[in-house]
Amino acid sequence: MPPTREVTPADKRRGGMLAGLGMLFGLLYFVQGIVEPTDGLLSQPTKSLLRQWEHSAASAAWFATILSLP
Repeated sequence: MPPTREVTPADKRRGGMLAGLGMLFGLLYFVQGIVEPTDGLLSQPTKSLLRQWEHSAASAAWFATILSLP
């Protein structure tokens, strides 16, 4: 049986840092998916409203393009 290595404080900090980075990138991925101007959660009501007002697909695409510029 190989000898076990003792966990040092540096190992604990490294593990905490990696977990923090994982949480950060996961949160960024989630937020980006929600506020994506062309396909995200916030654009769905806008697309539905434009369809309800009988706008063409081209005008809805133009509107999404203008929204995504900033």
